[in-house]
Amino acid sequence: MCIRDSLKYSQFNYSLIILILVTLILLPLILSRVLVEKDWDNLIMPHKGMIIDCCFFIVFYTVAAKTKGLVADWSYDMSAILIIAAVSVLLVFFIFRKVARLLSVTENKITSLLLLSTMKNYGMAGGLALLMFSEKVAFAALAFAVINFFYTNWLAYRKNIVRKSIVIEETPPS
Repeated sequence: MCIRDSLKYSQFNYSLIILILVTLILLPLILSRVLVEKDWDNLIMPHKGMIIDCCFFIVFYTVAAKTKGLVADWSYDMSAILIIAAVSVLLVFFIFRKVARLLSVTENKITSLLLLSTMKNYGMAGGLALLMFSEKVAFAALAFAVINFFYTNWLAYRKNIVRKSIVIEETPPS
């Protein structure tokens, strides 16, 4: 059986997959290169956080709205998904922290690396799951995104506290 014959029995809409890849990966990559080459990135940089927050809000609001029926009829499976999300995120944190301490990495550097390494694209995963599968699959991405939202904010808070304590320790008394 050739590949073409097996694809005709697949339930995926391949033109939708190509559209998603172009609009979510290829187009932003091309636009970012154009912005950098024309030095327009300096205009956007002061508003970067707000732009990212608005984009995340749109994506997660859409996923949350589409999964609201599932949330209203909460099940054991959904509780299990949230527990798995929390345990996996915290497990990665503790393992990464332990390895970094064994390698004598400073506390501030550990938190910075954790912030970078845990920024996963749950929005894209949720959108793809919603378009290609169902609301039930999209809920898993939403659950991980919510856990990661709290985790990232906690890491940012820790980083600010550690940075302040390092600055206080390094500043000589006047």
